Parts: sequence; C-alpha cells; structure tokens
Amino acid sequence: MSDDQNNNQNPEKILTALDEVEQTIEVMTNVVDQLKDQLHNEFRQGEQVAQIAQHSIEHNVAPQHIVH
Repeated sequence: MSDDQNNNQNPEKILTALDEVEQTIEVMTNVVDQLKDQLHNEFRQGEQVAQIAQHSIEHNVAPQHIVH
C-alpha cells in the first residue's frame, strides 16, 4: 500500500473509531443514569420504610402515658 493510500484511509479509520467511542460512551452514560435512578429509588424506599417503622414504634410500642 502506498503512503498516499495510508494517509487517505487513516482519517476515515480515525473518524470511524471516534464514532464508535462516542456511541460506547453514550451507552455507558445511559446505563450509569439508569443505575443512579434505581439507587435513588431504593434509598427513597428505604427512608420511607424507616419512617413507617419509626412511626409504628412510637405509636404501638413506646408507652403512651407513664404515671409514676
């Protein structure tokens, strides 16, 4: 292969490789965003469960009126 052919193909190969890298980054970004959303949802659910448990303890387990 001559030098002229190498020089003509290199920019095309580079652009193709850059396009592939860009697509890979987009997919990875979407996956990371989905994982973040799932984690946030789990934290919110965990906080809600903790609040419900605390409320239940306060109203059902803790003595309401103690007379000494």
